[in-house]
Amino acid sequence: MGTSKWRTIRPAVGTPGLVELPVTDLERATYFYTTLFPQWVPAEYALGRSRLIETAGDTLIALERHDDDAGLLKPLIYFSAHDLDATLARATAAGGTVAAQIRPAPVPTSEHAMTTLGRHAVGRYAKIRDPDGTLVGLWDLGPGQG
Repeated sequence: MGTSKWRTIRPAVGTPGLVELPVTDLERATYFYTTLFPQWVPAEYALGRSRLIETAGDTLIALERHDDDAGLLKPLIYFSAHDLDATLARATAAGGTVAAQIRPAPVPTSEHAMTTLGRHAVGRYAKIRDPDGTLVGLWDLGPGQG
């Protein structure tokens, strides 16, 4: 994994902006997915228990390390939303429930994400369950994004 330049990520509202994949070994998973898709660019450094990977489109992959059997966990898709509070209100009005309240999330917006993260926007995210109980993430990149 060499150094790389990241481009600005701007997923359109309602499109998948982030897919979280549970793994037990970050290095092995990073190697696997970047070998499988050579155009994917991994962040040089892990951020806590996760490593972000930029795809060829406007979707990021977050490899999330879990200590238990990651194969039993399910991927989580975060859809882009530009007004998270209003989106959560619409979700509950339509019969969904809030599974995780709004929290801040670091968002790579340019350059090599892990070394420049502090200079860029911090997004917000939340998780909801649809009326059937399916867990879905919502991701707001912040002002001026998307």
